[in-house]
Amino acid sequence: MEKREEISDENFEKIEELSNKVFDIAKKIMLKEDRTIDIDTKEIRKEASELLESVDFNNEIEANRIYSEIILDLNYIDNPNVSILSLRLGQIYMTEQKNVNTNN
Repeated sequence: MEKREEISDENFEKIEELSNKVFDIAKKIMLKEDRTIDIDTKEIRKEASELLESVDFNNEIEANRIYSEIILDLNYIDNPNVSILSLRLGQIYMTEQKNVNTNN
């Protein structure tokens, strides 16, 4: 069996880190832990787009999925009344809704 060489993709790692950062902010807003978050969502969109264009071909599909999550989380940060959530935020939303329904 041929041994596959690991290829380092710094831009892919950066887009993952950015995704986690944006998700953490969106999660804090959703859970009402912090309403005073001040980030430049336009600048983050630009950074994410540039990173997406620079990822290695081998990571392109996963990077597109991560990019989509970033955009959906940023949309939520800009307007918590959006009708479409990222998968991660959607899971939190469903859990919160179950908790609300169980407590009523």
